[in-house]
Amino acid sequence: MPENTIAYPDQESCMNSIQCSAGVCNLVYETVDVSEFTEQPEEFVALVSTVHVGDMLTMTVRGESESVSVSQDPGLPISMSRTSGDADHDLVLQWRPRVGQEGFVHEIVVEKPSSTKRLRIRIPVAPEAMTWVHPRRNEPMMIQTTVGSTVETDVRCQSNYQLMQLAVKQLDDGFDFRPGMEPRLFDAISRMPQKASASAGHLTFTAIHGHEGTTSMACFGCMSSTFMMEQEACVTVRVSLCKYATKPGDTLLSITRMYHQNNNWRRLWNINPSIVPDPQHVMAEGTVLDLGPIYRIQDGDSLANIAGRFDTTIRNLLEVNQFIIDEEMVKSGEELCITPCTNQPTPSMDMKFAY
Repeated sequence: MPENTIAYPDQESCMNSIQCSAGVCNLVYETVDVSEFTEQPEEFVALVSTVHVGDMLTMTVRGESESVSVSQDPGLPISMSRTSGDADHDLVLQWRPRVGQEGFVHEIVVEKPSSTKRLRIRIPVAPEAMTWVHPRRNEPMMIQTTVGSTVETDVRCQSNYQLMQLAVKQLDDGFDFRPGMEPRLFDAISRMPQKASASAGHLTFTAIHGHEGTTSMACFGCMSSTFMMEQEACVTVRVSLCKYATKPGDTLLSITRMYHQNNNWRRLWNINPSIVPDPQHVMAEGTVLDLGPIYRIQDGDSLANIAGRFDTTIRNLLEVNQFIIDEEMVKSGEELCITPCTNQPTPSMDMKFAY
């Protein structure tokens, strides 16, 4: 083995070493020479320093004058690969532990065809040195909501290094973020003594009129002031087209005036026949209403011909599709909310009840 490589008798010895007091067990196996274990008992156990989820571990097992192989029992850990090394009898093992493999000591048994001696290599796997608990890094978090609704979630990152910082990288309109910090103890193996740190915060998004059909994003950076490392995670909120969640005090008439821009509340009731047919009735908070059908734009469409086809106006199309800034955004395949027949006049004899 190289001069700077130590086979620790147990994990506790590694944890208490000078190298680990700085936060990293940096004495790791790079090369294992099977010939060094010929004077050992039938089975020699070598403990590799802790590997974190996401770290790449590369080990070369030198077979001296003959090839070495990995025993089928227990075999290789999931996702570990083996290839031939530069020398004819070398075996190269590469492994990047995945989420779910932390908290366990994984074993590999190396054998030589001409000998009964076995080398058992044990590799403890710990959580990432710095990781996002929620949302997960590389697993984008998508939340679907409607105008009138408020959605909320926690964001949280943790690290084996202390003095964590949670930096706001992007916070689109509609988001509100309240940071907070709390200590955390890891249950799994850690490179540092078991004290660790975490940063957390509470994120809310309130969808208001004008957010229909839009996608908003909040991104955060998880950093440590004592270690040059940063990981980013994002939360994405998609606001549905043509849907509205009622607020306190909403009525059929008030919503009709906001979206259909007239007083003909019966059109909205016809789309949502399960609600009380009374324009002044105050609906329960959070009732989700359909505002109209969704139309997929075809080649050659424009706002003018779409408005004419559905007997509405360009002004009304822009009112319910406020993500449209100019005519160039009307592209084939995009979706629009349509409020048909809103260009028709409101009946002059407008009875309160539909029947």
